[in-house]
Amino acid sequence: MSSGSSDSELAQISIPGGMGPLPSEIRIENCLTDEKGQVVKLQEGAHVTVRIEAAVSEVSMNSEEQIRKLSLRVTGAPEGSEEFGVVLDQLRTGVKDSAERGRERIRAVKTTSDY
Repeated sequence: MSSGSSDSELAQISIPGGMGPLPSEIRIENCLTDEKGQVVKLQEGAHVTVRIEAAVSEVSMNSEEQIRKLSLRVTGAPEGSEEFGVVLDQLRTGVKDSAERGRERIRAVKTTSDY
């Protein structure tokens, strides 16, 4: 971890080995909360564990890409692990949302063809 400019209050976190197609470093606001609820800042050179999560609906990719990527994550996660459960829930939500959007499109087509 290296600190960003003091004006921007960003911390830059290098990710050894990269993350496939994702960047090999990220920048985050250097104002965090620890497990006790205390405000903390990362110190330069600190080793940290980073877990990035986003709800499926917040990820900008089409439904097929979401479902494919989540399927790969479920396949790679140890069965019964917390990650497996979280990703499986995200996958279920993604499939459900995709199906609902499909049903909405069908209703729209039916409504248009009724005229």
